[in-house]
Amino acid sequence: MPNYLAPGVYVEEVESASRPIEGVGTAVAAFVGFAAQGPFNTPTLVTNWSQHSQIFGEFAPDCYLGHAVYGYFMQGGGAAYTVRVGGDPRHVQGGRLGRVSSILGEVA
Repeated sequence: MPNYLAPGVYVEEVESASRPIEGVGTAVAAFVGFAAQGPFNTPTLVTNWSQHSQIFGEFAPDCYLGHAVYGYFMQGGGAAYTVRVGGDPRHVQGGRLGRVSSILGEVA
């Protein structure tokens, strides 16, 4: 049944067999790397730099995760997932994360 909005103008919706697919946002970034703190191997949703630095710490020596996430948010990025990788904290040497092989060597 048409809806009359103004004299001589009406809108009538016609049911069709198929409906169009609605678009959804697909701009969600993911970052994987070494961080000073935070949960290991767990995707964590962060929506700004402050939240990321609270969970994962700020910039860790010889690690680029913090720099990448900071740049993403400073350039207007929205939601992002961050995954901290690594291993046993006993392998962290002098505040540095050392070589990847020393961190993950005995996992296999």
